Amino acid sequence: MKSIGQRLRLQLMTGLAGLMIAGALILYPSVRAILLSEFDYALLAKARALTTLPDPNREGINLSFAQAPLPEFQSRPDAEFFQVWLRDGSPFARSPSLETADLPYRVGPENAPEFFDLTLPDGRPGRAVGIGFVPEADELEEAEPGAEVGARYTVSMVLARDTARLHRTLHGLLGGIVVGGAGLVGMMAWVVGRGTRAGLRPVRDLAEQVRGIDARTLETRWPVESLPEELRPIGEQLNRMMARLLAAFDRERQFTANAAHELLTPIAELRSLAEAALKWREDTEATGEFAAEVLDSAQQMEHLARALLSLARMEAGMADVRLEPVNLAELLDEMRQCFDERISARRLSMRWNVPGMAQARTDRALCRGICFNLLDNAVEYTPAGGVIECEVAPHEDGLRMTLANTAQGLVPGDLPRLFEPLWRKDKARTARAHAGLGLPLALAYAKALGMRFDVALPREDWFEVILDVPAGGPEGVSSS
Repeated sequence: MKSIGQRLRLQLMTGLAGLMIAGALILYPSVRAILLSEFDYALLAKARALTTLPDPNREGINLSFAQAPLPEFQSRPDAEFFQVWLRDGSPFARSPSLETADLPYRVGPENAPEFFDLTLPDGRPGRAVGIGFVPEADELEEAEPGAEVGARYTVSMVLARDTARLHRTLHGLLGGIVVGGAGLVGMMAWVVGRGTRAGLRPVRDLAEQVRGIDARTLETRWPVESLPEELRPIGEQLNRMMARLLAAFDRERQFTANAAHELLTPIAELRSLAEAALKWREDTEATGEFAAEVLDSAQQMEHLARALLSLARMEAGMADVRLEPVNLAELLDEMRQCFDERISARRLSMRWNVPGMAQARTDRALCRGICFNLLDNAVEYTPAGGVIECEVAPHEDGLRMTLANTAQGLVPGDLPRLFEPLWRKDKARTARAHAGLGLPLALAYAKALGMRFDVALPREDWFEVILDVPAGGPEGVSSS
């Protein structure tokens, strides 16, 4: 595929060459017509000058220049020719240059003489004018109306001269157009090439900068103010894309580090337990304890792997959504019972405002996952003696569930990071029950079900999750 510069140069050269050819096709015929008109004008002027030479009288017509012949009508290489006929068509006079030859008898009226091309008696190309006229004399009778051309005039004359100089001029003009056109084409090619190279330099510079980008140079930004107007939207979009890529790479690096931390602890425990079991293999009681701890670590790793797999499936759009009527109040109450022991152990206060007929059409399994993860997150991160509030109320064309709890240490800048997989505020990761996947999973499930999910810090030490549940379920998903 040709480059933009090549296509631009080709199109410009083709267009300019077409304009030049069109101009030449218009110029040459126009100049030729002008030169031929000037030639005919000079030929007619000379013929009319000669028409004043016949001297009519009652006895006949005399040519006054017979005694003083003009030199251009003498026999010589550049001779001109004329011939005169009387009314009856009989030759009356001829130039000495004709000798015994005759000129063609083609005559028009004095106000519309006839011009024509011919071959001169000496073989040269020429052009002639034929004109009929009546010498100024009152004694001569008028020609009869309707008489034949040539017979209606007292005198008819044909004047001819060669067109060699005219043809040389036209050939020179044509050659000049061809040679000049070729030179102009060469100049245009240089100007167009130089102009397109200069005009496309910002594009090449931008391409070179883009070509040099890799994972190590994602901080690159383009100064859009210095870009041409046509490239400025591209530069702005590239800057936004680079910012998104940098954020995505940072999240990937953070995710990798977090995943390594989450897996490192149970793996280290498994290794320690295995080494201890090998060392005290005769101690049956200790070996049983080791096995129980190994099972606990394996379950934690399995939980982490399943959560990551589920999150990946949700983000890939592989959720199998089956809509059915779901009583949100019953589902929330069922999920709350799963945490009764932990709520009691941590002395948490529950404020429950969920009407018993809170119905929605949604996927029960995914909705259960959302409620479980949100309650699990609230119970885990609410400080001992804190408060958890749950409220469900009608909102627009569905329901709004608000789950809030007391929280310590969260700042507004933490809210976007809450949805990053494996991110936790606690850098030491002292809590083993949670890996930072609850809110990302809940968000992924909510998106699959067409729910609006949001978090906020409405007041100090207070965290709130807002979930808008459409009553009819997500659009484009059929009910089971």
